[in-house]
Amino acid sequence: MCGIAGIVLNDSFVEKQNLLKMLPGIAHRGPDGQGFFLNGGVGFLHKRLSIIDTSEEANQPLYNESKSLVLICNGEIYNHSQLRNELMKRGHHFSCNSDSEVLLHLYEEYRAQPSQMLDKLKGMFAFAIYDIPNKVLFLARDRFGIKPLYYTQHNSNFYFASEVTSLVDALEGEVQLDHTSLFEYYQYLSIPEPNTIYKSIKTLLSGHFAVVKNGNVAISKWYGLEDVVESCQDNLTSYTNELRDAIDQSVVQHLVADVPVGSFLSAGIDSTLVSHLASRHSSLMTISAGFPGEPEDESIVAANTALKMGVPHSTYLLEGDFFDDYKQIINRFDQPFAATSAFSLYRIASLAKKHMKVVLTGDGGDEVFAGYDHKHKAFYRPGFVERTPKSLFPLFGSILDKIPLQKANAIARHYTLSKTDRFLNRSRVLSEEDALSLIPHQNRSEVDTLRFSRQVDQLFISANKFSWLHQLLFVDINTFLKSEMLYKVDRMTMANQIEGRVPFLDHEVVQLAFQAKPQWLRDNQQGKLLPRNWVGELYPELGNRPKTGFNSPLASILREEPSTWDTIGRLIRTATDNGLMETHGVQKLMNRHEKGDDSVNPTVMALACLGGWLEKR
Repeated sequence: MCGIAGIVLNDSFVEKQNLLKMLPGIAHRGPDGQGFFLNGGVGFLHKRLSIIDTSEEANQPLYNESKSLVLICNGEIYNHSQLRNELMKRGHHFSCNSDSEVLLHLYEEYRAQPSQMLDKLKGMFAFAIYDIPNKVLFLARDRFGIKPLYYTQHNSNFYFASEVTSLVDALEGEVQLDHTSLFEYYQYLSIPEPNTIYKSIKTLLSGHFAVVKNGNVAISKWYGLEDVVESCQDNLTSYTNELRDAIDQSVVQHLVADVPVGSFLSAGIDSTLVSHLASRHSSLMTISAGFPGEPEDESIVAANTALKMGVPHSTYLLEGDFFDDYKQIINRFDQPFAATSAFSLYRIASLAKKHMKVVLTGDGGDEVFAGYDHKHKAFYRPGFVERTPKSLFPLFGSILDKIPLQKANAIARHYTLSKTDRFLNRSRVLSEEDALSLIPHQNRSEVDTLRFSRQVDQLFISANKFSWLHQLLFVDINTFLKSEMLYKVDRMTMANQIEGRVPFLDHEVVQLAFQAKPQWLRDNQQGKLLPRNWVGELYPELGNRPKTGFNSPLASILREEPSTWDTIGRLIRTATDNGLMETHGVQKLMNRHEKGDDSVNPTVMALACLGGWLEKR
């Protein structure tokens, strides 16, 4: 786990001072080492968090034997030992025991067909290799976007980095805000990839690689679930055994480290299963968060579970002003982000770093095994709607407009919506109309209100061979898992110089989940049936425990903490004063909040986080 950045200039040399401009944006990601590579128009910067082979020999950049290739990498390659043995048999020589070094030698073997190199990797990664004699830059990102990688082209020059801030600094602020991204942020609390808050800065999509040569950038896809999952399995017993073995093996691989490893533990299915399996294979400490007196407080249950596991356990009690340390937290958001669970995650990560350098999390379990009721329930339609040709839906809608019963009209209209519209309705926290009302009048014409909808449309088309449930999971994995869950885990763990690992996102586990029959994953009452049954066998009191999620008690915080509300008000004024929010739209939402409408609480948080993000710009 580290931070990387680089520059490819077309018409001049890269000076060290050019790279140093990019350093502040990733400095926090690597407290254990710093390295540079300069060669004509190419420059690399690496900040190291040492996890595997903590010796100086493993500091990056790393080179192959002839020093014709140079590498910088963020992430971990869990099967590096196996790959190293295979490569040594083929005559390759290694300079250290770093997992990242296998990337250099794999590239030597497969540079003509890089997807074959990437197919061999098990892990989370974003890396860059520069082929010095051929003047080719190669960038790649892992299958599910666990590790971030951003890029931009500016005046025929190319820049990349682990965080957006480094690119903004490299361009010396010559960037324009993307008001469509701001519109999407208001609706979903994060900005969907591949876009960012800036028009010219993009995300290299998960499962993709890029080749930069002679000023040209070619981006190719190397992995997609729709390309590798062919059919469902038939026998539940044999499937369950295979899946359990795969999850257990993934946890074992995610324990590989030369530093202490721990686990985040709540009362939930995912973190309990990961922690239990890890405790069977390694000495482990677990960490949880507590909200004393709140319905979201799972700390007592988590502590009891840790006791049964026989592992040491610590709890971070989240008391007092929720915004006490908001600057440290929001400063680690390189673009606007408003999931309140990030605040809790940052705080337990700050406790974890006193005891461990690697932490396992249960993130991804809901998206892989259908754990979100509000997202993953079937898109039910009455039979008469299913039999109605899509070409008649507009006529159907016009007829419904004439029905005087408004409630019946709204419900009936819902059944005519596309999969995309219903998925987005389940996902957004603010309507399109209200989100657009927050965009300044002079910028509304710039907003492409259908951009994300088109992206989701295409994902549903790509997933059309899957069951209805796996279509929902496929879209969720390729949208909110990356832009919300994985973004949060990466930024909040790296802010505390620890590495977050997500065993449920091992690609073999995910592919197996997509071979399950839908009824094996969820029924009408609950989801995650296979992991839930497993946990129920281990800890019966947790098997059917209602899901609470790793959330903060936002409603009570806003009602009962005057100092928090004062901070939020000041941050919202910062955003309006900067011209990024329309005052009338903000006032309308605040009036709804004052009247007790808790549905706008996430948006209030989004406005405050936007103000906090602006404070650091």
